Amino acid sequence: MAALQVFDSIFMVIGAMGNPALPRTQSLVFLFYRQAFVERNWGAGATIVIILLIIIALITTFQMIAQKKWVHYE
Repeated sequence: MAALQVFDSIFMVIGAMGNPALPRTQSLVFLFYRQAFVERNWGAGATIVIILLIIIALITTFQMIAQKKWVHYE
């Protein structure tokens, strides 16, 4: 979950405008930042955030369901 929210480390390495030598180090949060605030493409930024929300919701749902099998209260 925390890996999906990484922004500051990638921003420090790549920079605001993006380093073309490091295109594969982008996370969804950094891609949202570039699309929405650097390139002023608000629609693409909103789409990226919704996709990120869906991914996090699916992971959370899986963890909540699986947690019932992993934890045994006595």
